[in-house]
Amino acid sequence: CSVETEVDDVGEYVTPSCALPSDGYYVWTERIDPARTDPGEGGERLRSWTSRFGVASEITRVVPASGAPAALPGVTELAETGTKAVVPAL
Repeated sequence: CSVETEVDDVGEYVTPSCALPSDGYYVWTERIDPARTDPGEGGERLRSWTSRFGVASEITRVVPASGAPAALPGVTELAETGTKAVVPAL
């Protein structure tokens, strides 16, 4: 899945939700593509950037509805913190 967040000022931003196709581990990365910003809006001052792959806080584990006894149906568990978040039904 790929999502975009338009950043127009300094601050904290929340990316859009993403429907995951199945259970498993998902690794999220981020990137900045200067070509996506108009030169008149500062695109010529940006450099390409891509986040590191496999950073623990960017790994999400999705458990199946019929998962292990400790797993809750439709729950995503963030690998580093163990935080659980409800995943919408597909």
